[in-house]
Amino acid sequence: CDWLLSRNKNNGNALAERALNLLNREDYASAVEGFTALLGVTSGTVALQAHYLRGMAYIGCKKYRAALDDFDAYLNGLPNGPDAENARKRQEQCKTALEKEKGGG
Repeated sequence: CDWLLSRNKNNGNALAERALNLLNREDYASAVEGFTALLGVTSGTVALQAHYLRGMAYIGCKKYRAALDDFDAYLNGLPNGPDAENARKRQEQCKTALEKEKGGG
């Protein structure tokens, strides 16, 4: 995918593959950047899936508010999508983490 991106930095397939590889390697900050780049060049279901996956990366970075926003975007577009159940669970995880941060605990 790096070769494809060197030829066309807006290649959605290469951006998606690269971001997903980064997420799988638990390089969460780089995955967030990758999914953000993908969101800049795609729309529709692919963009909604990118929101879901970027939300997962944000959780890895402990950026729960940003993750919650991405899961909200995914569920607003695909309320019955393939990752909807997990997105709802992750929303609750984020809300719990934000409450703990708020309470200092």
